[in-house]
Amino acid sequence: MVRVFTALLGLLMLLSGAAQATVTKVTASVDKNPVVVNESFILTVTVNDDVNSDQYKPEQWFGDFIVGGTQISRKTSIINGEQSRLTTFRTVLIPQTAGTVTIPAITIHGSRSAPIELQVLAEGQAPAGIANRVAFVTASVDQQSVYVQQQLTYIAKLYLAADLNRGNLSAPQLNNADIRQIGRDEESTEIVDGRRYHVYQRTYVITPSESGTFEIKGARFNGEVYRSGQRSMFSSFSNTEPVSAIADDTTLQVKPIPNNWQGHWLPSDLVSLSRQVSPANKDINVGEPITVTFMLTAVGVKPEQLPDINSQFPDSVQVYPDNTDTDHFTRNGTNIAQKTITLAVVPQQPGKLTLPEVKIPWFNTKTQQRNYAVVPAQTLNIVGDANAGSKYTPPTSTPSTDKTNAANPAAAMPVTIDKPQIIETTKLPAWLWLVIVIAAASLLLNLYLLWRGVRSKASTPQQATTASAQPSNAWKSLQRACKENNAEAAERALRQWVKQHYGQAAGSLLAIAQQFHDPRLEQQIQQLSAALYSVNKPRWNGGKALYQQLRQHLSESGKRKHQAHSDLPELYGEKSL
Repeated sequence: MVRVFTALLGLLMLLSGAAQATVTKVTASVDKNPVVVNESFILTVTVNDDVNSDQYKPEQWFGDFIVGGTQISRKTSIINGEQSRLTTFRTVLIPQTAGTVTIPAITIHGSRSAPIELQVLAEGQAPAGIANRVAFVTASVDQQSVYVQQQLTYIAKLYLAADLNRGNLSAPQLNNADIRQIGRDEESTEIVDGRRYHVYQRTYVITPSESGTFEIKGARFNGEVYRSGQRSMFSSFSNTEPVSAIADDTTLQVKPIPNNWQGHWLPSDLVSLSRQVSPANKDINVGEPITVTFMLTAVGVKPEQLPDINSQFPDSVQVYPDNTDTDHFTRNGTNIAQKTITLAVVPQQPGKLTLPEVKIPWFNTKTQQRNYAVVPAQTLNIVGDANAGSKYTPPTSTPSTDKTNAANPAAAMPVTIDKPQIIETTKLPAWLWLVIVIAAASLLLNLYLLWRGVRSKASTPQQATTASAQPSNAWKSLQRACKENNAEAAERALRQWVKQHYGQAAGSLLAIAQQFHDPRLEQQIQQLSAALYSVNKPRWNGGKALYQQLRQHLSESGKRKHQAHSDLPELYGEKSL
């Protein structure tokens, strides 16, 4: 009882001493001087007391720098009965202009640090040794002069000379522009000034919407890297250091639409237009619907930039808009947009039917000239009785997503020709009988397949349950590799499991880590990547942590129930790790 009382008294004395402690000394230092423009350095501020983080205000003090992240650590020690406390702030700063810059005195609770004169060098002026940076970002564009709504490609490369713990590469910035990432990140290694760097490359497309001269703010990296020779399962203040880097700004000249341009503005490297007609028979019966499909494809534009496709048909047909689809994809690093418009054309008279030529103007960004995407006129032969033209009646609920028809209701109405009404009660066209027979056969086939499926499920419920409860080979391999701390086998098994689990091919380990959106799991995968691809290639001992974190992530994300029937059984190998 006396010991407990003595311990409590000692604790009260410590707390009392802490309450009476005051700040008497503030020191500031930088980890390098001089530094290079857009190169990050670390400012360390040490206070001889335990102070709240709100007393440290880097955004207000360091207006001449880009302010990155701040790490805070606190230390308490008792030597010969005397207690001392230290609070350390470590902030990443990035200078933007060359010259001599002053880091002002930092005041905390009335105590001030000494100001620091910092020499900032232009990138080309850095002497040998100064340019060996831990991290830096470069940026390049495929062109520095474009027209309004013309896309340009922006490539950001992050160079890291240390093992990455965590980080984020943010997109470039430009006012009044659309900026989108295309494709996946690419990883490689490069030797720069005799030093090996791990390179992460990301590609963006930028579409400016206003003319003028602008500055594209460079892509920026904020993260943490492991100090040389120090790695562990958990990120901590003692074995990682914050790093930031920013790419140089890029000047961009955006030219306005030429004054003599008329019509829809479509700047592109290449535009093509095609038309497909079905049926493609030489002779088409009167009243038989003809499907006419236009496909417009343009390189280096967004789908919303594609114009409508307007085709003028003769009065001898009825035209019914069927469907309008847009698509967008990337091929070999190039943006491609497509618009597909489908029409139902019903001829009302026999004879020659000419589908007219269609021309869409576009601006060729390579030749700086007006070009046309053209489909030539096409002639069809219509046969049969002219009175058969009134037999075709399209459904009243035929959907249409054509933007031109939505804006102009009159254009959506079919072009009709007044004819005497003829009613037949004893004979249907041959094509209509064929449609009825096909529909009936399809209905009977679906009913038969449904009946067989019900019987199959009813007869083998136990087999299906047993099969679904077995773990996949990929998951077993991952579990075994994690148990043995086999980094190469763990990577192979993780890639195979991600492909099976998410239905898509796995990219780099960094891409896999980002796919989970779980910082703790990302950390474990990044440590696996460091063990495989870093310069020193340390022994990987994080198998147990990776396995357990992956299980926990799946449980928290609501996938545990699904996995209990497929890849991740509840008790499979749980005691072995």
